[in-house]
Amino acid sequence: MLSRKELIAVILMLSAVFSVLNAAIFANTLPFYVSYEQLLQQVISIGTAYLCILYALSTWMYHSNYSRTRQHMRYAMLLFPLNVAGDDLAGDDCG
Repeated sequence: MLSRKELIAVILMLSAVFSVLNAAIFANTLPFYVSYEQLLQQVISIGTAYLCILYALSTWMYHSNYSRTRQHMRYAMLLFPLNVAGDDLAGDDCG
C-alpha cells in the first residue's frame, strides 16, 4: 500500500506526463512566429512538468534516509537549470 506522500508523488508524475503530452500535441500546429501565445503555453506546460517531476522524485530521493541519494538529488536540481541556460547561451538547436 502506498503512503500518502507516495500517492501524491504518483499523481504528480501523471500530471507531468499530461503536461508533456499537452506541449507535444501542440508542438507543430503553427509556426511559433505566428502564435506566440501557443509558444508561451508550451513553455508553461514544460515548466509545469519539470516542477512536477522534481517534487515527485523528491519523495523517494530527496527525503530519503540515505545522505548520498539526497546529495545526488541536490546536484540534479542545481545542474539541470544551469545546463538548459548554458544550451540557450551557446545557441544549441535541437532541430
